[in-house]
Amino acid sequence: MRRGPPFVATIILLAVAFAPPAQLAQAAGRWEQLRAGVLGWFGVSEDPAAALARLGGTRLLLGADRDDYRTSILNALRDDVRHLMREARIPYSSLGVRDGGVELRVREPSDLQRTMSALAATAGPAGGAVDIGDAGEGMVRLTPTERAFGERLNGSLGQTVEIIRRRLDGLGVASAAVQRDGPDRILVVAPGLRDPAHVLQLIVARAGLELRLVDVSMTPSDAMKIGVPAGSELLHQAKTKELYLVRTDSTVGGQDIADAKPSFSTYGNQPVVDFSFTARGAREFGRLTQENIGRPFAIVLDGEVITAPVIREPILGGTGQISGAFTVEQASDLAILLRAGMLPVRLIAVEQTTVEPAQK
Repeated sequence: MRRGPPFVATIILLAVAFAPPAQLAQAAGRWEQLRAGVLGWFGVSEDPAAALARLGGTRLLLGADRDDYRTSILNALRDDVRHLMREARIPYSSLGVRDGGVELRVREPSDLQRTMSALAATAGPAGGAVDIGDAGEGMVRLTPTERAFGERLNGSLGQTVEIIRRRLDGLGVASAAVQRDGPDRILVVAPGLRDPAHVLQLIVARAGLELRLVDVSMTPSDAMKIGVPAGSELLHQAKTKELYLVRTDSTVGGQDIADAKPSFSTYGNQPVVDFSFTARGAREFGRLTQENIGRPFAIVLDGEVITAPVIREPILGGTGQISGAFTVEQASDLAILLRAGMLPVRLIAVEQTTVEPAQK
């Protein structure tokens, strides 16, 4: 009397056979995760290359955008210089990024020595991160050293590998491989994923989330005519391309997100992303909403506005929801990106290959 299990298996197989394609894909992903889990329980793991040949999938070779990374370092150095000069109360007439370095011109030549002392902190504990030189006529030039640049890039690429792994885990990819390939490249093998455009989009997205106040001092059209106010910038809405005038400073961002998951709105049953803050994020967002009731704030992702709701009341519960006319797949992808974290390096596709599954 052992006919129960085969009958149950038959029902499961029939249910899968008549399931929609999206459900079939999800079922296949769960099956591969289950298979990988069983193999792992026995201390066996399938080689990613073998899994790619068996299942088909995507192979990507990604390169770090070194110029973009250098620009981000210079912008951060410029902001550090501004902070140090403010702390030292030394007036200056100009500060900006130029020709691979940061240039600062002090207002009074007599302040030059005091400026050099204040800026010594940018060179790091060992003093080798930044070269600081007197360029004449009250100008000080700061240039990150190549050794320091290489060390920072190496560390950021290590973080990038871990973030990509978390994103692939979120997609349910079993036997994936993410590894360094030379000084500034990353190799990604994703068995079972045969939509390279979707895989690439999910992997290379920076996922820089920021919650910023909308600048209501003027309309976006006025800002285009007479100039954008200091401390603000014009950003497009991601889908409609409508312009928003948004403050550049952000006290709450992706680093303050503890968890995120796709869901559906209570009203309208539209795909959304529910998220929860870290303790710091909940505290800062609560303060932001308490102090700005009646004012719109923008949810900005990678330089585009997703939505800009008006703050109706203080939001103190440590949770929130992002809506933006998403499809189910887009909401799921955004939740994966927020959980995995922001890439510290912009990535460019060097090679992209789709592998067909082995013939059965």
